[in-house]
Amino acid sequence: MSSGPGHHVAAWRDPNVEPDAGQSLRHYIEIAQLGERGRFDFLFNADSNSTFGPDDVNVWKRTTAALRLEPLTLMSALAAVTTHIGLVSTATTTYLEPFHVARLFASLDQLSDGRAGWNLVTSSAASEALNFSHAAHAPHSERYARAAEFVRVVTGLGIAGKTMPSCSTRPRGFSSIRPSCTGSTTRANTSRYAGP
Repeated sequence: MSSGPGHHVAAWRDPNVEPDAGQSLRHYIEIAQLGERGRFDFLFNADSNSTFGPDDVNVWKRTTAALRLEPLTLMSALAAVTTHIGLVSTATTTYLEPFHVARLFASLDQLSDGRAGWNLVTSSAASEALNFSHAAHAPHSERYARAAEFVRVVTGLGIAGKTMPSCSTRPRGFSSIRPSCTGSTTRANTSRYAGP
């Protein structure tokens, strides 16, 4: 959902595409409400804290990353204009702090009446380190060890919903944030809609 006008770097040039879609709340509201009418379980907003400099392999991302709306602010706005669809967003455990993440998602969970979900990532883009005053990106093993501890702290705080065990699937209709481990990343399941 975070791509705005599309995933192609030049999508904004297509006359049938809204060139400012990535910054248009109206555009995202239309997407969210369309998804809800179609009975989708959730919207997913991928995110990165990198500006993707000239040394990055995916240099084309520089233009789209700089135009991306902050995901939890966007999801909070969408919570006000939807009623059933889950709102899942990315937050990194490598550069953010547990209390901050717990508070952000707990607020989104309250604003959305239990529809918040957390896509837990460990930041694959090395250039993120510079945006957080780090000299270098942490090694893979350190990032994953921090992520495991991060989940224990966030779920133990009781801020992000009820205290819950890590790495388990959230049952349909359960109204708190619950991470579930899938392969190499931990994702939050948020399916709450049990419509007709």
